[in-house]
Amino acid sequence: MTYSFTIDDQSGFLLIKHRGKFCGAETDVATLVALAGIPLLQRRNISRIGIDLRGVDSATLQDTDGARVRRSERQLRQLLEMTSEEYSKHLQGMTLAGLLDPHAPVRKIVEERLIRVERVIKFGTTGLCSSEEDFLRLLDLPPDFNISG
Repeated sequence: MTYSFTIDDQSGFLLIKHRGKFCGAETDVATLVALAGIPLLQRRNISRIGIDLRGVDSATLQDTDGARVRRSERQLRQLLEMTSEEYSKHLQGMTLAGLLDPHAPVRKIVEERLIRVERVIKFGTTGLCSSEEDFLRLLDLPPDFNISG
């Protein structure tokens, strides 16, 4: 797994950048690691998760089954210390956005991964974007927001 993450507390934004081979549940692991390292109120303040996949050169559909996604969702709910009802409402206010070159060789696989996740986890807004401009717009961040890290 090769990823890095940054958190912008002011905007409630978690940015995860993946590089190289995209392994299994890597985004879930990165999200849980990032959130576990901050206080509970900051965790609950995260309402935008951006996934920069432009550095990914290979990916599979490994770990996209519903059982694995539900397990990760339970872990996230526990980390946020929410009841099922609170968590469901919280997710409805969240945005999950991916950023990937439109001609990337892994695009079809990444699209299918997102579809499989969306079947189980019901974020308020999700999408896969081809430009930084669209990515920032979907995440409701200013057009000059720096995601270069």
